Amino acid sequence: EKSELRKEDCLLKAFDGKGDISNTNPDYRDLQIVFKVNEADIGKDKSKREIINTAEISDDTDKDGNPVDDKDSVPGNNKDGEDDIDREKVYVKYFDLSLQKDLVKAIIVEDGKTREVVATPNQLLKIEKKDDEYVYGKNDLFALIIIMKQMLLADDFKNMTHELDNVIETLNYNLHTITINKVLDRMGFPSNWQDLAKMERSKDFEK
Repeated sequence: EKSELRKEDCLLKAFDGKGDISNTNPDYRDLQIVFKVNEADIGKDKSKREIINTAEISDDTDKDGNPVDDKDSVPGNNKDGEDDIDREKVYVKYFDLSLQKDLVKAIIVEDGKTREVVATPNQLLKIEKKDDEYVYGKNDLFALIIIMKQMLLADDFKNMTHELDNVIETLNYNLHTITINKVLDRMGFPSNWQDLAKMERSKDFEK
């Protein structure tokens, strides 16, 4: 698309080894690739969720259509290490959508006065208690995430949870001797920790 906007054709100029590396040396063309993934063909098998896209020059000619020889690569030989081939890995995330209703705040009218009570993150996430203490979100890493919820703007916190989720997904893909759930449990993360991004900040903190 960018190459089309710049009205570029497919003829590449030879690399100038005596010149400096710049936006035009070596010469290049932009090629955007879009593809669809059928979830039914992948399922929950982690080994199938990594898609490898390979781009390689299949043939080369001069401006008149005559065959030319690339001095350091062979077109279409699918050989790694040559400069006419590149591979990019794409990890397809798994989404399991569900609908859930929760009481996030209550408006209480008493003696003609109205007050608003917002539930705490621990209550909204329905974190269980043991000996009258929450098992998650106290003296653990997730407690810091709750603090960040109070400190950051809503969009900033959503971006942070998105980046954190990507890190967890990558870790999950590379784990072999322990499950990701055990890792999250040791860090104090409840299974629905991402719901924290949907909740309002405490009014007391804002004051």
